[in-house]
Amino acid sequence: MALATAKKNTPAPGLVSMAPDSFTTGMFDDQDGTITDCVAATASQAENYTKAPPDTPLFIAEITDVNGSQHKQYWSLGEAADWQPSDDGKGFIPISGKGGINRTSNLGMFLDSLVQEGYPAESLASGDLTQLIGLKAHFIVKKTDRTIVRRDKDEAPKPTGVLIVNKIHALPGTKSASAPASKAAVGGKANGAATTAKTAAAKPADAGDFDDVDEILVPAVLEALGDAEGGLEKKQLVKIANTVFNTAENKALRNKAIGRANQPGFMAKLEESGVTVDGARLSL
Repeated sequence: MALATAKKNTPAPGLVSMAPDSFTTGMFDDQDGTITDCVAATASQAENYTKAPPDTPLFIAEITDVNGSQHKQYWSLGEAADWQPSDDGKGFIPISGKGGINRTSNLGMFLDSLVQEGYPAESLASGDLTQLIGLKAHFIVKKTDRTIVRRDKDEAPKPTGVLIVNKIHALPGTKSASAPASKAAVGGKANGAATTAKTAAAKPADAGDFDDVDEILVPAVLEALGDAEGGLEKKQLVKIANTVFNTAENKALRNKAIGRANQPGFMAKLEESGVTVDGARLSL
């Protein structure tokens, strides 16, 4: 029987196009999409994610493409010993005293790409990642030099890529990508990054009302300093906050207190109470 001859440039009903320009990479890449849901979580909450231990912190986002298909994307940010998702899933809590995630982590590269494309850095300073819901952008996979060693010993190390944004179409809650720090307004990525950095500096990450936390946490730190010979390391403040606020009476403020423990504003409060802050060490 003679082979059927194609007479049209479009695929027949029910068949997928076999034209090379319609081929995909096997992952969400080089496509427009909207972040329709997201959560700060762990690998145990990521379906079919076996690249890391179950307690590894992950930012999980649902991206809906222009055809309505939904894609789950995962960004790692470090070790479980350093970060844990907040109870409400809005962000991550430092539990080892670190002041920020690594810029070269997957999540760090993703968020940095957002700022480079005009997302306001001062908004990200809040730590609430659910604010990204509604972001419309063009997503691409950036290849990295890192490799993943597969758990199956017969498999060779696999090169990795990180999903980033290379164009923002519209910020959450808006119809356009216009923003105070957009690179279009400042004439390029380098200037845009500098502008957003200045804006973030003008509004520090610990701006806000922390009186409810400070009135409990400051006395707790003073008491701990009184009992400790030679002072305390800054990283111990997170553990103190976790212990003091892990009660029925104070638990509603626990996440806020843990995030507050190493902020510059809290260091200033301690100094007002007679504490000497010398680098990473505190003493009376």
